[in-house]
Amino acid sequence: MPRILTACCVALALLLVAVPAAGAASGSADSGTGGTAPPQPQTGPPPPAQAPAGDMAVEAPRSAFVRRRVRVGGKSRRARRRVVRIEGRLGPGAWTTLVRARADRKGAFSAVWKPRRTGQWELRARVGNSSTGANGGTAVPVEIGAQGSGASSHLVVYESAIATWYGPGFFGRQTACGIELTETTIGVAHRDLACGTQVQIALRDRVIVVPVIDRGPFANGADWDLTQAAAQQLGMTGTSRIGAMPLGPDR
Repeated sequence: MPRILTACCVALALLLVAVPAAGAASGSADSGTGGTAPPQPQTGPPPPAQAPAGDMAVEAPRSAFVRRRVRVGGKSRRARRRVVRIEGRLGPGAWTTLVRARADRKGAFSAVWKPRRTGQWELRARVGNSSTGANGGTAVPVEIGAQGSGASSHLVVYESAIATWYGPGFFGRQTACGIELTETTIGVAHRDLACGTQVQIALRDRVIVVPVIDRGPFANGADWDLTQAAAQQLGMTGTSRIGAMPLGPDR
């Protein structure tokens, strides 16, 4: 009888040792993952980004002139038969209402705006409660004019001006800003702007940014006088009407 009891105790002890050992063996294959297989790396392309509700492609001209009429508009189902506020701001400034329009039954709206300041304007159209911040109301993409294409709500407003160019006969001399004028000097002369001021100048489909390096012009009723090299970059061969926009911290 004691031998039988001893044998039973030994068998029971062996069974208790075997069970945790098996559990440890099964868990070792998934160590550190809580018993689940480790995540597999992503090999395919990421899922496409979700476009905001009501987003749409917009068309915009590259530029407009200050105090000249420019048509702004767009279309959104959220704007149907509602008053739309077309707002704008320069740089990080506050949004201000530029013009209002009432959308038709399909959500299309259009209005004419006369910019009063030069600069790189950011435009948006909104319906709902007024807000001077970035939130509140419903954002509606803005269409500006009928030229150009792309999802853009920015408009560069230039001052319309007359420009001439100079160089031959002055090469080798010092400009009023202390720079030696050469055939490769890129710059522009202006009567009032401080030396070194960066100016964005547009002519047809070309745009350049040049510094003020000289004083002038003083003839031909011109407002700006480009160096020969700057005129060549702009494609200007004679007296021309250009768009000019001095660049500053708020541009």
